[in-house]
Amino acid sequence: MRVLLRILLLLQGFAISALSVGVIVMGPSELYSWVANMIGLDGQLLEGVNAHFIDGSMRFYAVFVLVFGLVVLNVARDFRDNFKLIPILMLILIIAGCARLWSTYTIGDTNPFTMVLALAEILPAILILMIYLISGKQDRY
Repeated sequence: MRVLLRILLLLQGFAISALSVGVIVMGPSELYSWVANMIGLDGQLLEGVNAHFIDGSMRFYAVFVLVFGLVVLNVARDFRDNFKLIPILMLILIIAGCARLWSTYTIGDTNPFTMVLALAEILPAILILMIYLISGKQDRY
C-alpha cells in the first residue's frame, strides 16, 4: 500500500510542478490552448486571461504552486521521514480545490479549465489521503 502511495505522490508532485512551469513559461491561456489541442478539445485561447493583471497574477502564484509541487516530490522521495506530512499537504490541496469551486460558485465559471483544475486538486488528494489512512492502520496491526 505504501508503494502505491509513494507512486501517487510522485505523479501528483510531478503534475503540479509541470503545470506550474507551464503557466510560468507559456502563460495560462497559451497553456490551456496547448493542452486542449493535445487532448482533442477546442483549443481557442481563453478570453480575459490574457489581460496583463490576470496573466501576471497567475504566473506569480504559479511560482508558489511550483514550490508546493516540489515539496510533494520531496515527501515522496524521503517517504519514511516525511510520512506524517502527507495529510497536511493533501488537506491544503483539498482546501485549494474547494476555494476554486467556491469562486466558481460565487463569481461564475471564469473559464472551462476551472472545473478540471478543481477536480484535479480535490479527487487525487482525497484518494491519497484515503490510502494514507489505510496504510497507517495496516502498520498498527
